[in-house]
Amino acid sequence: KLTGMSSKTGKWFLYALVGSSFWGFSGTASSALFIRYHFSAILLSSLRMLIGGIFIIIIFRAGIPRKDVKNFLVFTFAGLMPVQISYIETIKYTNAATATLIQYLFLPIIFIYEIFKKIIRVDRYIIDI
Repeated sequence: KLTGMSSKTGKWFLYALVGSSFWGFSGTASSALFIRYHFSAILLSSLRMLIGGIFIIIIFRAGIPRKDVKNFLVFTFAGLMPVQISYIETIKYTNAATATLIQYLFLPIIFIYEIFKKIIRVDRYIIDI
């Protein structure tokens, strides 16, 4: 138990630590798979999502209610898959660090674009820090 943390907080801290470690390892492992075994980005993304989904279902016993299966599949193929493929493609052509940086800069870039195209309006209260 970490000093000053409740057991519940410590558990979630551990989850974050393990998850971020796996995230970092997966980028490096992806890079190695591209160089050594010439994996395609689509194959690697599909394997990552399939194995990750199986782990989530097994570990957390996450059942999807029957009424939500359609939405879950749409989100998987229209939302998650393109993001994963673009991340893996970036690793393929650059490296894991660059791919992660680009991924995290995506939202601020979209935010700035939407401001300049006047898609959204920013009040001064949002910017006030």
